[in-house]
Amino acid sequence: MKNKKLLLGTMGVAVIGGVSTLIPFGVYAAENPEEVNTFVQKLAEKLGIDEATVETAVESVHTEIRSEHEVEREAAITQAVTDGTLTERQGEILAALYEAFETIRPKDRGLLERQNWSELTEEERQAHFGEMKDERDQKLVDALNEQGLNTTLEELESTREAARSANLDFDPRMSRHGGVPPMMR
Repeated sequence: MKNKKLLLGTMGVAVIGGVSTLIPFGVYAAENPEEVNTFVQKLAEKLGIDEATVETAVESVHTEIRSEHEVEREAAITQAVTDGTLTERQGEILAALYEAFETIRPKDRGLLERQNWSELTEEERQAHFGEMKDERDQKLVDALNEQGLNTTLEELESTREAARSANLDFDPRMSRHGGVPPMMR
């Protein structure tokens, strides 16, 4: 019985430890479910436990980390408003921006990988990325407006600048900081 508890405890630590070192994997997982299934299968096999248990643990840790980061993000924005480095309006936009980013994120992240970027010149790639950024920014403004913020591209850009000045640079794609989207750069 003692050995069984030790084995289960060790497996639990291994799962949580393994998952916590794979924080970026959480966002990747949502965008690449077929590869996640392989990860879950292999981890379950290595740990000698069923896939459902591993999948539940991965989802639970991911949810917990996202919740913690949301609290951290909100606290950082509130502090910046309190300190006067952001206006209340900028704080409102930043608080809503993460949700807006989630609603516009491409469902098929593999699209970029499938395009043959090697055939493009550096200038063509930069132009294409500029177009993609402009399109994404307009989608963000539209999503923010759907949330009732009535903002513009200019206000979004000035909020980005203010966020950079306030050292608020959270990137939800990596889930390390789970906050303001990479558009803030």
